[in-house]
This record gives sequence, structure tokens and C-alpha cells, in this order.
Amino acid sequence: MAVSPFFGIEIGLRALQAQKLAMNVLSHNVANANTPGYSRQQVNLTASDPYTVPGFNRGIGAGQVGSGVEIVSITRARDNSLTRQVRDNVNLFQEYETRESFYQRIEAVFNEPGATGLSQLMNDFFNAWRELATTPESNAARALVKQKGQSLSDYFNRIDNDLTAMQKDVDNNIRAVSTDINTLLRQLGETNVLLRGVVAQGDNPNDLLDRRDSLLEELSGYVDIQVVEQPDLTVNVYVSGRNLVQADIVREIVVQNNASNNFYAQLKVEGEETGADLVVNGGELKALLDTRDDTTIGIEGYLNSIDQLAYNLAAGINTIHGAGYGLDGVNGRDFFIDVTAFTVAGTAGRLSLSTNITDPTNGLRNVAACGLLDPVTGLPMVPGDGSNALAIAQLQDDTAIMSGLTVHDFYNNTISGLGIYSQEETKNRENQEFLLNQLRNLEDSTSGVNLDEEAAKMITFENAYNAAAQVIRIMDETIQTLIELLGS
Repeated sequence: MAVSPFFGIEIGLRALQAQKLAMNVLSHNVANANTPGYSRQQVNLTASDPYTVPGFNRGIGAGQVGSGVEIVSITRARDNSLTRQVRDNVNLFQEYETRESFYQRIEAVFNEPGATGLSQLMNDFFNAWRELATTPESNAARALVKQKGQSLSDYFNRIDNDLTAMQKDVDNNIRAVSTDINTLLRQLGETNVLLRGVVAQGDNPNDLLDRRDSLLEELSGYVDIQVVEQPDLTVNVYVSGRNLVQADIVREIVVQNNASNNFYAQLKVEGEETGADLVVNGGELKALLDTRDDTTIGIEGYLNSIDQLAYNLAAGINTIHGAGYGLDGVNGRDFFIDVTAFTVAGTAGRLSLSTNITDPTNGLRNVAACGLLDPVTGLPMVPGDGSNALAIAQLQDDTAIMSGLTVHDFYNNTISGLGIYSQEETKNRENQEFLLNQLRNLEDSTSGVNLDEEAAKMITFENAYNAAAQVIRIMDETIQTLIELLGS
């Protein structure tokens, strides 16, 4: 069987088509050089089946003549193991960064160390009682005690209000992040449908796979996910063993108001609204939940600490103050409101001076600086006895008030712990950021587009394209000559 006179033109045409497609792919790479999540694509070429195929009826003559080039596939440059590493580290980085930012906000609330912080206000308050102990009959000294007590209670109120407001902000963020997660889950379900359709046609869905991986990376920043890729390149996505995405089936996160936790958001899985809460073990969502609810490292823990301090301090002062006497010789009065009338929780937010002290007419006279009365008159001695004021001042150093700690030691431990946690999160975030940048650099070296390399390849394919065109031109001239000879 003789080779067709147009065989050479067919080879040249295949070469033209292959080199042209290769240049189109290179153009696509260059166009997406700065597109986040884009993976460099490449055309895989191979020699086409030769002429002729071995067989008993094959004609005599030279066989296995090459028939040119053909395109096997267009694939993307992507290291899947590296992609998983990046995804896992994005999850940790977002968790650390989120927690760090809220620790910094909590530190700003306490404003320690500082000239206007709670520690200094407690110092000023107890110092005012010491001054009153030396001049218990002085209205100016009594007014100073009242003013410092008011400032102290106001500051407790402010800390409670700021922390509670921050807790509500965190709750709003949890709700917003849950909405963002649901959006990504739906997009992954839609992408799965497209992937399944393309793969069924035998094609490589390179850009769709980039989109899928970008969605998974973004999702991993919000919550810890486990990803299982299927043979059709769709993915199943799990959170703590709960299947949220399977092919085109998506189960979203359902946000409910938790009546037992200030009606804050609690997270369920669609279809399991009456079941257990969704467990979150990583990502921004975990950091937000920890910040809102954790009694050791979260806002709730600092609210508990400041409530305990306010409760014990007010109860201790009231006990001593009630044992002392005002200028009218009457005892049994509280300096702060009676905190024992309610639970410890919320004390800092409602702490205030008692009506005995805020009375506009007799408030200053009701300050119980005296510990002893004149046995004759039954009234404080003038110049009065200031032993009760001194007893209140000495409460500052009493370790019994906070179960083995002074009020300053208890508060300093709280602030020191906050500082340690904040520094740890900053260090964790910095270390994770460094590692993530290293991984992204590795990923970029594998999947990224190098414009210099693409330009060099473009020249190579352009030269091959021009050469193929030249082959076709020469073959055309040869055939033209043959036709002319046959016609003569």
C-alpha cells in the first residue's frame, strides 16, 4: 500500500495544530500569571501512531513511517500533597491570627499596666482609706473615699461592659463565618457537578480543579476539614466526621440561639438540628468559639475573674464597713451595694456604691471610718477614731480575701496570664506565617507561572509552528510539481 501524496501535508497540519494549541495554553498561563490559585498548565505531546500497522496484508516496502505529532492531554502542574499541607497550615494560621487579634483587644480593655487601669484605681481607693484613717472627721477625706470608690466601681462596670460587648461581637462573627462557610459548601457542591460532567467526557478540568482547590483552601481557613477525592475528581468534605459535601449533596451549618448561653449561636448540621453540636477543632471558627466561651483562655474566663474580684472585694469591704460607725454613731451600713444578694456572675457589671454612701445629704457622714465609740456620748470621738478606715485599708494586703491571694495578686495573675496567652498566640501566628510562606513558595515553584520560562517556550513553539508551515509549503510545491508532470 503506497503512502498518499498528501501524507506529508497531513503531518505538517498536525504539527501546526499541536504547536498552535501549545501556544494557546502558554497564552492562558501568561494571562493568569497573577491569578490567585491558578496552576500552570502544559500541553503533553506524543508521536502519533506510525504508518503502517503491522499485518499480513501490509504492502511491501519500508514500514513504520512516522505520522507526526498529536496532543495527548492538557494537564496542570500541581503537587497534591503540597496542596494538602498548605490547606492544613492555612487552618492553623487563621486560628492563631484570629485568637491573637482578640487577645490584643482584651488587653486594651484592661489597659494594664497603666495610670488609669484597675490596679491603680484599687491602689488609689485603699490609699484614700488610709488618709481617712488619719483624719476620720474630715469631710474632704470622706469625699475622696467616696470618689475613689465610685471610680473603682465605674471601672469594674466599664470592663464588664466592654468584655460583654466584645463577646457579642465575637458571636456576630461566628454567625457571619457560618454564613461564609455555607456559601463555600454550596459552591463546592456546584463545582462537583461540573467536575463530574467534564471527567465523564474524558477531559481534564484543570481550571475547575483550581477553583475546587481554592474553595477548599478558603474553607480550611474557617474550619478544620477532611477532604476525600473521588475517582471522578469530586470531593467529599467532612468536619469532625460529619459529611457536609458529597457530590452535589450539601448539608449546611445551622445556627441556633442557645438559651442556656445568653442566646449566643450554637452550631448544628442541617438534618441534625436536634442532635449534638458541630465540633470545631481548628480554623477561624474554633478561635472565635474559644474566644467567646472558653473559661480559661476566652472572654468568659476574664469575665468570671473580674466578677470574682469585684464580688470578693465588695463583700470584704462591706463586712468591715458594716462593723464600723459613721459620724452619727450608727453601724451596719454597706459601702458598696450588697453583692451577696445575687450570684457572683455579673457582679462587675452592676457594682456601685450603696445608697447609704450616695445619699446627697448624709452620705459622707455615713462613711464608717470609726471602729470605737466614746463610752460616754456613744458617738465617734472627736478627733475621731479611724481604726475602721485603717482596717479597710489593710484589706488590700489581706490574703484571705481571694482564697490565699491579695486582690492585687489575684488581678495581677489574671493580667499576667492574659499577657502570656497573647504572646504565645503572637509567636504561634508568626511561626505559622513563616511556615505557610515557605509552603506557598514551594507551591509557587511547582504550580506558579514563570513569565521568562513561558516566553522561552513560546519562542520554541513559534519556531516549530513556522517550521511546520514551511513543511506544508514545500510539500504543496512538491505536489504541485507532480501534478504538472502528470498533466504534461
